[in-house]
Amino acid sequence: MKRLSLLSFLLTSSAFAQGEPKTEDTQTFALKLRAVGPPVPSFRYELVPSFRNQTSNNGALLQHRALHFLADTRASGKKVAENFERFSKALKLPLNEFPVDEIRNFLESYKAVFREMEAAARCDRCEWGIDERIASDGISILLPDAQKMRELSFLLALRCRLHAAEGRVAPAIKDLETGFALARHASSGGTLIHFLIGVAIVNQCFASLEYVLQMPDCPNLFWSLSALPRPLLDFKKGIEGEMRSLEGMIPVPKDVDKGVLSEEAALVALDRFWSDLVKFSENPLPKAGTDSRMTMAFFLTMEHPRSRASLLSAGKAEAEINSMPAAQIVLLDALNKFRTARDESYVWFNLPYSEAKEGMKKFSNDERFAREGLFDYLRLVVRLMLPPAYRIFDSQYRVERRIASLRTIEAVRLHAAKNDGKPPAKLSDISLVPVPIDPVTNRPFEYFVEGNQFTLVVPPLPGRKPDLSGDNWKYVITLVK
Repeated sequence: MKRLSLLSFLLTSSAFAQGEPKTEDTQTFALKLRAVGPPVPSFRYELVPSFRNQTSNNGALLQHRALHFLADTRASGKKVAENFERFSKALKLPLNEFPVDEIRNFLESYKAVFREMEAAARCDRCEWGIDERIASDGISILLPDAQKMRELSFLLALRCRLHAAEGRVAPAIKDLETGFALARHASSGGTLIHFLIGVAIVNQCFASLEYVLQMPDCPNLFWSLSALPRPLLDFKKGIEGEMRSLEGMIPVPKDVDKGVLSEEAALVALDRFWSDLVKFSENPLPKAGTDSRMTMAFFLTMEHPRSRASLLSAGKAEAEINSMPAAQIVLLDALNKFRTARDESYVWFNLPYSEAKEGMKKFSNDERFAREGLFDYLRLVVRLMLPPAYRIFDSQYRVERRIASLRTIEAVRLHAAKNDGKPPAKLSDISLVPVPIDPVTNRPFEYFVEGNQFTLVVPPLPGRKPDLSGDNWKYVITLVK
């Protein structure tokens, strides 16, 4: 299975499909919770293993063992696909309708899978060992293990609900700990596809967590949520992998900037470049051969003066440029422009949300990176890939907002536990713990109270309208005895 690149996201309309129009515009999570305090000690339950509970090992090795045991179990089982489809529906059932005995029997054959996942969760690192392969293979790299990790997540979610239905708080939270670690391991694979798989897994963990919080004996998890790493899933590893693979897939030889090429070597390089231009150009171009050499000679005549001036303005020594064949000058200028556009677009991913989005907007409107000519198509590739990358960047903050909103709910419950079960009139009334703010807006979430019920509203991302795509949601919490 080949991985999907940013360009694949651009060309695949379903990647960001919104589905059929809905009458509602905000996803609502309705929970019934008790006003309770934290466990004793405060970190009795962890959602990601702390340093003191980690072992020195590479989690990727144990996750691969889990995948091997999963494959063996599936191969020896009967009606496995049917069971997975049927039991996925059980995840949507209330706990009092959960088919406990049936699920317990189904999960019995996956003991070895769970054992390896639990051991992997305690590892102090996760190194998949494919960074160099990503750089060399680009979009052709095979990732047979990446999507399979979602099956591991499904099994964990199923067992977590089973433990919750049985009233076993500690094992249920242990499954959450293993699931959050699995999401972090998946997202560290080195591509944006790995990151998106991590997001999918962590969202499943959030859904399971909301079931666990409603268990009668579940303590307040404010401090457990507060101890989660920030960010929980790091977008930077995936985008840096894309940067490396993007350069690996462009048709410009990397030695074009390592010294002066011979006339023939430069023309051979240009032939390769031209072949790719044929694929990208909106207008018919001659394929590689005698006709294309004549056409290239014409374009070299046109492009050479501008490319030469561009390299001089970029600081290239005039003596070195004068010794280069025209084909190398044009290719080197194209490569430099590509790297400039790539870096100036990606630098914004290193900043906080509001600063990053402003910079992304500024880059998108920068006329320097508009397509100026045929040989500037590499910059066009960068610009085509930006919208999917920007949307995936938003995913990191959706996860952080989910954590912040859950921490706020737990802060309200802590207050209510000290005030006869009554929620505060406003978030600023909470004094026991710091009240989290929205990591996107840097302001408190909207909060409304009516009797023993309170609502926490997470607004759409700036510039977006309310919808059901996951940008915005609200929690409606009923405090029960």
